[in-house]
Amino acid sequence: MVYIGFFVFLGGSALQKSTEQALSERLLLAQQMTAHLNFALEQSSLRIARSFENHHLDFKGNISESARLPLRDAYSASPISFSRLSLVGRNGTVLSTEPYSPELVGAQAANYTQVQETLKTGSSIVSPAASLSSSGHPSVYLTTPVRSGAGDEMAIVEASVDLTRSNLADFIRSVRPGGRTYTQIVDSKGFVLASTEPRDLFTKGDHSDQFTDLISRGATTAGTCHSCHEAAQEKGKQREALAFAPLSSISNVLWGVAIREPEEDVLAPTRWLRLRLILLGLASLLAIAISAWLFARHVVSPLAQLGAAASRLGTGDLTEPVPSVGRGEIAELSKAFETMRGKLHGFQEELEEMVKHRTRELAALVQASQTLVSTLEPEGLFTSIVRTAVDTFEGADAGILFLHDAETDRLLAAASIGYDSAILSRVRLQHGEAIAGKVFQHRQPMLSNDPEEVAGDLEDASSENRLYLAQARRNLEIQRYISVPLEADGKVLGSLVLVGLSKGLVFSPRDVQLVLAFANLAAALLQKVRLLDEAGRAEALRKTDQMKTEFLANVSHELQTPLASLRASLDFTLAAGIAGLNDAQAQLLHNANRSAEHLGRLINDLMDVARLQSGHLALSRVSLDLREVVNAVAATFGPLMASKSQQLKLDMPPNPVVVAGDRRRLEQILNNLLSNAHHYTPAGGPISIEVHQQDGQAVVSVTDAGPGIPPEKQELVFQRFYRVEASETARQRGMGLGLSIARGLAELHGGKLRVESIIGRGSTFRLSLPTGEQSEDTDC
Repeated sequence: MVYIGFFVFLGGSALQKSTEQALSERLLLAQQMTAHLNFALEQSSLRIARSFENHHLDFKGNISESARLPLRDAYSASPISFSRLSLVGRNGTVLSTEPYSPELVGAQAANYTQVQETLKTGSSIVSPAASLSSSGHPSVYLTTPVRSGAGDEMAIVEASVDLTRSNLADFIRSVRPGGRTYTQIVDSKGFVLASTEPRDLFTKGDHSDQFTDLISRGATTAGTCHSCHEAAQEKGKQREALAFAPLSSISNVLWGVAIREPEEDVLAPTRWLRLRLILLGLASLLAIAISAWLFARHVVSPLAQLGAAASRLGTGDLTEPVPSVGRGEIAELSKAFETMRGKLHGFQEELEEMVKHRTRELAALVQASQTLVSTLEPEGLFTSIVRTAVDTFEGADAGILFLHDAETDRLLAAASIGYDSAILSRVRLQHGEAIAGKVFQHRQPMLSNDPEEVAGDLEDASSENRLYLAQARRNLEIQRYISVPLEADGKVLGSLVLVGLSKGLVFSPRDVQLVLAFANLAAALLQKVRLLDEAGRAEALRKTDQMKTEFLANVSHELQTPLASLRASLDFTLAAGIAGLNDAQAQLLHNANRSAEHLGRLINDLMDVARLQSGHLALSRVSLDLREVVNAVAATFGPLMASKSQQLKLDMPPNPVVVAGDRRRLEQILNNLLSNAHHYTPAGGPISIEVHQQDGQAVVSVTDAGPGIPPEKQELVFQRFYRVEASETARQRGMGLGLSIARGLAELHGGKLRVESIIGRGSTFRLSLPTGEQSEDTDC
């Protein structure tokens, strides 16, 4: 009897563990399905946003036709099957749709409140179920903010999912734990959005209140339904086992996945085990002990291994594969985990590669733009541009810049890298001859990674030109090339050709855009030199200055899009966590983030210069106390000056000094002045700021103890890109834009900025502004 009682006790424990294990398996399956659905929703939102990054659209106008391409890309590439994508402006107006519906363009978005909420928060939102589609079918909506390459203007893409035709059920069919098991996706109101079987579809099914409570609390559950249908009117319904896991990856996504199965199917193995235990209990204690040990080894151990693998994935370790353990459903679950790990690992590698590529592109563009602004010698600059292009692309081993010669009506090599320039100078290409001639004639970029196709593109060149080109590259075979036209003021000036001579690498279509940027730099410089020759140096310098301003505006604008993408990628990577990275990789990400912030500040300075020159910089002026502005700026420089043991002295009147000005722009002026004072004043030296009123003017004087500025240089320091030679001052820094911007902002306020300096005794910069109260917005 004692043995039998002991066997009964072991049997009860085994039954309890078996039940818990069965429910735990189904909960793990529900959590895996929520992870799969989470990933699909995030990827759908990300693919929609990415589709607009490389398109320059103005969301303020009627862009019905021009927006169809990015909408079509998003429509076809999204993991979620959408019934319609609608591009909605900030005012709720539908700008375009995919599939295209002319009758919807210009209409107001159906769920206007959700669109406005996305515009307000800048986050993607998934709606609960609603009958809002044009067909009247139950639908859900995914709204995603998008920004095009044209600027900072934001719009919304509203993705409609018709629940009667959606593929949501595909994301819960990956694993089926049993023959009569079915899985449902429910929202926060208990509404069944999708099901692996046609049960309670598009209605509030059983347990809707329980689902609502679990989703609101973000809680999971797994259990048998002993008391759900005990009411008299529901006694005919079968009892079920239920496993539920909530999903909340995108803002306001309040869904969950429920795995439901007849209770008798779940407990069938348990009932069979109960009978076997009773029979085996009569045999011997040894048989029961061996059976329990084998049961724990073959059932619990695989789940423990899967749990350990899930913990590694949770900490960001995506390098170690998930082991294939167990049999049947457990084996399928381990395979599903390994598939998910592989996809996440691939996405992480793709993101790291994109960060490296974007950083390289930005560095090349900044380097080339600085060279263009500061160099007036075309030969050296042409060579620098070709060298930078060849160094930027891994697939480029050599490059040639061809320019059209008006006298001979031929294309001549103006600069090259990787070629013998003496031999290359003999090449005379006609319109349409070889690669450069075709690009020049048709004004279209060309790209090829096929050596046979490359040879065919060179076949129409004259025998002499083919011979010279081959000798100049030491008879090496071209494996690939990119060629783009040089255009300025509607005229094509020449062609830029980059070639690869080694095997194993390729050029991508995305590389063409950066090569076009290099070609535009060369074309801008060529126009600048021709203006100097045609109109005289004085007039040419004026036009060149205007071209620089336009170029700065264009480059600053063009840099914003890749920089925004880079910073978003870095923010995403840092926010996702760096637990899986080593110290060197983590430091690389932080360094890249700081470099992106520095590039952002340089771009802002370039944009301010362009706006001041073009007259498009606006002020938001209000009445303010100038003393408060000075105090705020001085406080920010306290730690910086303390690092050099500098003494900052403030001398301000007791009464308010009221001016009408833009507080942010006034702080920008004082920041530039105080930054220069800190930089040029030696360690331990004094810096003073004095505020007073004189003849209806508010005057702020910033005095440093630096080496001073020669009299003939004192007006030049306010010119753009001018910096006093290093032999005359301390170590140089920046691009020479700060004082130019400060003077422009002072004059925009109706004031003046001037300098008084004595060699060896420091400098004083005086900012004078009209006093008085005013509140208005002003454009320069």
